[in-house]
Amino acid sequence: MSIKSWKQEFYPITAEQAARKGDLAAIDHAYLKFRGTFPSNLKRHGCEKWKCRVLFDDLEFCFGHTTCALCVRNTGPAFDMPDCYRCPLFVSGGIECSQDESAYREWEESNDPRPMLKALRAARKLVLK
Repeated sequence: MSIKSWKQEFYPITAEQAARKGDLAAIDHAYLKFRGTFPSNLKRHGCEKWKCRVLFDDLEFCFGHTTCALCVRNTGPAFDMPDCYRCPLFVSGGIECSQDESAYREWEESNDPRPMLKALRAARKLVLK
């Protein structure tokens, strides 16, 4: 097992590919990616998590605005940073992922993806209305 096998299971298409399919596909893409950070899923692939990275030997996969389908989908006209105010995660929770109180930051610091998964379920529910 390796980071390659982890990506095959939890990041099977790029953020750009998922973003082109719409908000629901972007949310589902993020949900699968964050499920991949449960310790049992990381261990099964011989990986570990540090902050916002999945690590395997000297290889890493970084969770950031370029690997998030929601960020890619909601990138503003400058095409460098996401426009969080259009993102279903922001709309449903009222907080940017970059803020200290966000589910993303909680996941980053605690290694527990459940707050992020909960936030993504709320975003999905909002989009389905």
